[in-house]
Amino acid sequence: MKNTICILTMAAVAATGFGKDSEVDPSGYLYGEVTMKSGNAYRGVLRWGTEEMFWDDLLNSTKDELPYAKHVPEEKMTRKREMKVFGYKVSAYRERYNSSRQFMARFGDVDRLETAGSEGAEIYMKSGARIYVRGYSNDIGAKITVWDESVGKIELEWRRIEAVQFMPTPRDVAFNELRLRGRVETQVGVFEGFVQWDAQEAIGSDKLDGETGDGDISVEMGRLRSIEKRNSASSLVTLKDGRELVMRGSNDVNDDIRGIYVEDERIGRVKIDWDNFIKVVFEESDSTGRSYEDYQAFGDINGAVVDRGGKSYRGRLVYDADEAELWEMLNGNVDDVEYIIPFSNVASVATLRDYGARVTLRSGLTLSLEDAADVNRQNLGLLVFQGGGDPVYISWDDVNKIDF
Repeated sequence: MKNTICILTMAAVAATGFGKDSEVDPSGYLYGEVTMKSGNAYRGVLRWGTEEMFWDDLLNSTKDELPYAKHVPEEKMTRKREMKVFGYKVSAYRERYNSSRQFMARFGDVDRLETAGSEGAEIYMKSGARIYVRGYSNDIGAKITVWDESVGKIELEWRRIEAVQFMPTPRDVAFNELRLRGRVETQVGVFEGFVQWDAQEAIGSDKLDGETGDGDISVEMGRLRSIEKRNSASSLVTLKDGRELVMRGSNDVNDDIRGIYVEDERIGRVKIDWDNFIKVVFEESDSTGRSYEDYQAFGDINGAVVDRGGKSYRGRLVYDADEAELWEMLNGNVDDVEYIIPFSNVASVATLRDYGARVTLRSGLTLSLEDAADVNRQNLGLLVFQGGGDPVYISWDDVNKIDF
């Protein structure tokens, strides 16, 4: 019996990519210990749901409370709504803004997560912040896959999980899976970095599905040289050996795709819509991204806010009555590309009175963003803590520029 168990374990190890001869640097892979309500614990490389697997991947949910909203004037917490019939206004009313905001953090900035029911969690950040989140995405409530080096691959249900403690990925853990990396051409320019295709496929063994003239086919992403959009319904897929396939009939290769994510070092993360996408050319790389140790315990957002009258307020900032720490994200859109930018990457924000904001990054890149509360008139304003006591409140309409 012992021999049989040993053979099965070795087979499982080989099938899941573990092996001491791996040349892949594993430090970018999620790693941690999952403690079950039963008291058992499993430690190893993690995959969160069917998607997130790396420290720069995003953990999404909704903040259950906005503790800084109490400093926002009541009239700013509501917005005017109109009801129209056949284009004519028949009534107007004021609607209160949702008291919650999206929670979005890189896994590398998270220290620990404790489950709280089927749709909730208490998240402890490296910075020391403690945030209660609930729902919004499939990240809260997801199955967690653990490649435990003793047990092998095991899928754990959220309802049975007590907590997840994240920790640095050991250098001697071999996980023989290459991470997808490439150069993505779009209508607005080129983005380069790690690629997550259809918001899901991220490693070489993940599959690209579709129909060809020869029938249905699933191709490992690691065998691809490029994917090029032909039209709304199909793509030209080129394999590493030079063969070409026209694929259709799946959201992997048509306009039903859930987005193409690129982790671009100049920016943070971008999500590209099919309408904007042109082509991706994959690149060989044995890197899996930044390690857990590379993520600092980011603290407060600090800077200076200049109002439209030229007066400057300097101190600790709370942006949109919500984001207070540098690990948090600034969101904005332009031309079917969504930008998800850590505040640690932002140098300044200048408001554009008509529609959005001009965001300058520490990399030197400048983006004119719109269509998100962080950069338009849905922004609840800035709080500036200049010392003890209550902060100074500056409405978004009164903001000229913010230097971080």
